[in-house]
Amino acid sequence: AAVSTVVVTVADAAVIVADAAVIVADVAVIAAVVVATATSSQSVKQGQCGSSHYFQRGARR
Repeated sequence: AAVSTVVVTVADAAVIVADAAVIVADVAVIAAVVVATATSSQSVKQGQCGSSHYFQRGARR
């Protein structure tokens, strides 16, 4: 029973770490879009591409 509990805890920790990594990546994408928007109108188009990619990743998760 103790061993199975440890396995579950490790699995939960792995899921939490994976979620945190996805969140960090999403924040980085958002920051890149914000920076691109503030830089120029040409970068805004690229930022929109990045935001659509962000939503696709979120839906896939």
